[in-house]
Amino acid sequence: MKPSAAPLRLVLSPVLLALMLGAAGFAAGWWLRPEVHAGVAPPSASGRDATPVSSAPESDEVGDPIEPIASGRARPVAGPSAPDPTIARARLAAWVEAGCPGGEGHEISQLLEAWSRGDAAGALAFVHGAPCFRGRSYAYRIPLAHLALADPDAMIAWIQRELPVELRDDVLARTVSHLGNLDPARAMALAVDATGDQAHVVTQALEKLTAADPEAARAWFERLDVATQKHGASDFAHEWLSRDRARAGAWCLAQQGQPWGPSVLRMLVRHLAHEAPAELPAVLALPGLPPDVPINALSYLGMSDPATALDIASRLPPDIVGVAVDQMFGTLFHESPDAAIELARGTIAPEALARHVRE
Repeated sequence: MKPSAAPLRLVLSPVLLALMLGAAGFAAGWWLRPEVHAGVAPPSASGRDATPVSSAPESDEVGDPIEPIASGRARPVAGPSAPDPTIARARLAAWVEAGCPGGEGHEISQLLEAWSRGDAAGALAFVHGAPCFRGRSYAYRIPLAHLALADPDAMIAWIQRELPVELRDDVLARTVSHLGNLDPARAMALAVDATGDQAHVVTQALEKLTAADPEAARAWFERLDVATQKHGASDFAHEWLSRDRARAGAWCLAQQGQPWGPSVLRMLVRHLAHEAPAELPAVLALPGLPPDVPINALSYLGMSDPATALDIASRLPPDIVGVAVDQMFGTLFHESPDAAIELARGTIAPEALARHVRE
């Protein structure tokens, strides 16, 4: 007689269990619950202290970026759910020990922020030396930004010493952008002094400084080279207008004749079209405006208040009124063909419409 088959047993190794729980639990926010790691000593990925900074892996792990620079502002980490540095270190070490499962950005950023606030050098050494780390080149920006709060020169020296040439500019740019969330003034100075011709880095830093201190941002803007001013003027004007329309609007109007003047004037009329359309006629009546400024104004205003836009158009110089009306109807037709047709039928005589709208 054959011996009966032994019942099948599924035995999960500790590593497999960690991977399964890590992937599912991490996605559900399980690792952010303080009670999960309460009282746990901070292990490292290999059971010893974090790998020294000088022993980084040869290649970076490729995965979902922690938080792309294009996203702009980092999510806040302050609040009752933010872990303390010891717990943050333990969770990151356990995550790496399990093979970096999941790692969908925000949770890892929170942990790195918490650790970096108390020990930027330790967090940087861990990110640099971990055998795996999803989005490593994006993660550098968090501890490096906290390091720059105390010693910007040390941060730049670390990037030059430890990172390959092809990563240095991108990591520095991301670091300056993240530093703008922590100390906008320091980030602005660093952007100008350290990033060379990366105008987009200076523009991002200027935008964040404008949100915190518009007058300081204006002073910095005046010190920039013309190429960077042209690149960042529109974003600077937009940020300032959203906070102080009177002062920012006066500044925009004073930029007529400057190489960046047309871009800030277009931003001004766009802002007024959305936020204060009653102020548009006075601006559009000013002499010397580039022709595309009133055309842009009517295009934006036509989407929200086409009747007022047509009224303003009737007072424009004859040489641009046709283009302005055509542009306005084109934008409105894109948003609502029926509304554009009804407006044209109800407010413009056929012979006038034939004069103003191109064939």
